[in-house]
Amino acid sequence: MLPFTFTFSETVSAPNTPSGATNGLTGTFYTYITGGAISNTGDPLQFLLDWGDGSNSGWLPVGQSSASKSWTSTGTYIVRAQARCANHTLVLSPWSGTLSVNIDHQTAPSPPTNVQATDGTYVDKVQVTWTASSGATSYAVYRAASRRGT
Repeated sequence: MLPFTFTFSETVSAPNTPSGATNGLTGTFYTYITGGAISNTGDPLQFLLDWGDGSNSGWLPVGQSSASKSWTSTGTYIVRAQARCANHTLVLSPWSGTLSVNIDHQTAPSPPTNVQATDGTYVDKVQVTWTASSGATSYAVYRAASRRGT
């Protein structure tokens, strides 16, 4: 009997360049999306996003092609994606194209100005008014029973 050799070669194409925010602030989560890769055998794929800071999303579950990231340091980060066969996890795609993401330091808005409170105008409440500061999206007002905040 003659020996018979069968060679099977699965390939996975490179995923799409990730899309998402290209400018952001530290401490804020941003979602990045990839996809578009295919296996020449039709097997299901998993995706991984490399965040450009030494961390990555980990291999996402089959059917998921997006992940969120929050950077803690300012800088420019190069985000890229890779795909792999979910059945044969050593079959990897080439890396996608890259997305440059610029992260700046998040600063708190200035405190409000013209803060005023009624003094005896109402018997059942105190009305507090102020001029909002630029960049503030909301305020939290707390009530205390003493001047020390307790």
